[in-house]
Amino acid sequence: MKDGLITLQLGGKERTLKFNMRALETLSEVKLAGDIGLSSAAVVVYAGLIGWHYAKQTQPDFTFEDVSEWVEDIMLSEDRGIISDVNDCFERSRAFKFIQENAKKKGQQSSGQTFTPSPGEPSDLSPASTTN
Repeated sequence: MKDGLITLQLGGKERTLKFNMRALETLSEVKLAGDIGLSSAAVVVYAGLIGWHYAKQTQPDFTFEDVSEWVEDIMLSEDRGIISDVNDCFERSRAFKFIQENAKKKGQQSSGQTFTPSPGEPSDLSPASTTN
């Protein structure tokens, strides 16, 4: 397992997951679309697959539904350790560490220390709270 990379057998072939910033964007997009009853493991695997295809500038040959079925097959099989390996890979990635650092900065902000959000990151100030 290289930093943020893991290769698995999915959908009848070897596929690589890459947990990069594009994978984080995909996680956010799926989350915003609403939890439609799919396991979080499927969302993480899907995000990693999209991160890999983005980095390699190739078109994915699968859908979110495909990935959900593949992950379900893994979870129903004898080799459930694969999902644990994927989670470990995600948690060791630079992208995950970025999330953790931002969470720490937000915690420091609420304790009186300053913090500048990353571009596109929501601010704690909403227009409604600033117009009175």
